[in-house]
Amino acid sequence: FSALLPEDQLLQELEVLVDVNNYQTLELHLQTLTQMICSQVEEQVQTEESDLKVALFSYIEAHYNSDFLTLESLSETFALSSTTINKIMKEETDTTFAKYLANIRMEKIKQALIETDEPIKEIIQSNGYYDVSNFTRKFRQVVGVTPGQFRTIHR
Repeated sequence: FSALLPEDQLLQELEVLVDVNNYQTLELHLQTLTQMICSQVEEQVQTEESDLKVALFSYIEAHYNSDFLTLESLSETFALSSTTINKIMKEETDTTFAKYLANIRMEKIKQALIETDEPIKEIIQSNGYYDVSNFTRKFRQVVGVTPGQFRTIHR
């Protein structure tokens, strides 16, 4: 109990229980104490879930450009199933991990195309794609122009 309730509040609740002189009053106090503990457990679970989500998204943001970042590697890193990770992704972003990762990479590449003079091939490869021609095809499908054309348009 002490991990859930502050010590003074716990002692106060226990003192009340000791002084109870009938069953109904005992039952009422036990229900109150049970509700307090359940509320705190629920808050703790929500905090842990929230912390997990922050850690998950921070990890993805920090490692988006690694070709080793996969749903399986996230599962191992966070000791969660692929299904659980995709469920979290769907709840938070309304998309799957793979689509979320592709979107991050695409936005980072577009930003670099606009803001740097780095060669297009290097930009693409430094953002987690190693098949430049395949990515260029994908970029054209999503954006409507090639990376080179995109850079020219936005300069």
